[in-house]
Amino acid sequence: MISLGSYEMGIENCNNNPKFTSMLNPATKNSIKFKTYDEGHLVGYDLPPFEVSTISGKKINNKSLLGKPSIITFWFETCPPCIAEIPGLNILVERYDTTKVNYLAIGNDSEESITEFIKKQPFNFELVANGEQIFRKIFSSYWGYPFTFVTNKEGIILNAFSGGK
Repeated sequence: MISLGSYEMGIENCNNNPKFTSMLNPATKNSIKFKTYDEGHLVGYDLPPFEVSTISGKKINNKSLLGKPSIITFWFETCPPCIAEIPGLNILVERYDTTKVNYLAIGNDSEESITEFIKKQPFNFELVANGEQIFRKIFSSYWGYPFTFVTNKEGIILNAFSGGK
């Protein structure tokens, strides 16, 4: 796959192609229309430049992920869909192991909190704490949690989805 361009261009593509969703306002009983963004408009674009440190002290950036496909997920501990998808994500690690795929989970919670959490609910990804600003500022997210990117070995986004699909 050839890259369509930078991540910023992908975000611009999302901004230029909004979806509009309608819902009923329960207070007024009127239908309201609001803009939503289709994360699928990021497919084909490069990951943004970023650098994080895992809770084990490992430095990871967009360039260090090159050479293998990557799964990058954004999550937090009190998010039911985030928690529900962890066993399935762990199965991917078992099936394809870390020699074939990069696995990175960027959590909003503190390092201490994540360390306690994984004692009860193992999460076999490289784990990053305090990641909300990474999600909001670097990845310019308009979407909810969990949010997952799948990239090819060149760092081009093959799929992007939210809500624990």
